[in-house]
Amino acid sequence: MSFITAQSEASLLAVPTVFRGFDFEVMAREIAAGRDGLSVLVVDRSLPDGDPAGLPPVEADPTRADEAPIRWVFYTSGTTADPKGAPHTDLTVMASALVMAESLDMTADDVTALVFPFTHIGGIGWLMTALITGCRLLTTEAFDPKSSPKFLAANNVTLAGSATPFHLAYLAAQRAHEGGPLFPSIRSFPGGGRRSPHSCSST
Repeated sequence: MSFITAQSEASLLAVPTVFRGFDFEVMAREIAAGRDGLSVLVVDRSLPDGDPAGLPPVEADPTRADEAPIRWVFYTSGTTADPKGAPHTDLTVMASALVMAESLDMTADDVTALVFPFTHIGGIGWLMTALITGCRLLTTEAFDPKSSPKFLAANNVTLAGSATPFHLAYLAAQRAHEGGPLFPSIRSFPGGGRRSPHSCSST
């Protein structure tokens, strides 16, 4: 986080207090103490109120693709090296969402699982597909291999993604389930991820 906030020249770091045993507030304040211009906003169960009049006016003319400002930077985990940030504009995010919506034949009748980190490029992608198609999103604070499949099943999920760990959890839940398909309304299990040099894939 220290590397990311420095590289991106972030001015605001929004965090919870303690989540899943980690004190994000302490981490954020330690990072901000060593960086000029970085403020910390601690958000748990409520958000601060603000006057909408303080928002900038909406531009009447659509922005050209080559003039669109960068509004998003999505980072890799940084597990083996410094995190890599991929800059995006609203239009590039919308472009990927449109392709996903069209490829999956999504409609307003779909119920989609958004049970992975929202700050992942896939998270904002699923949000955008929901705004485009009118489908419903099922969200959780964190994915749990035991409870999350039951939550999705109870809400008639039709698109359950979105990577191998989730698919394995769904398989395990189905094997433990008695009485037919766990997800009777399912249409697809979309998936995506990074392929390592030592992995194999199939289509």
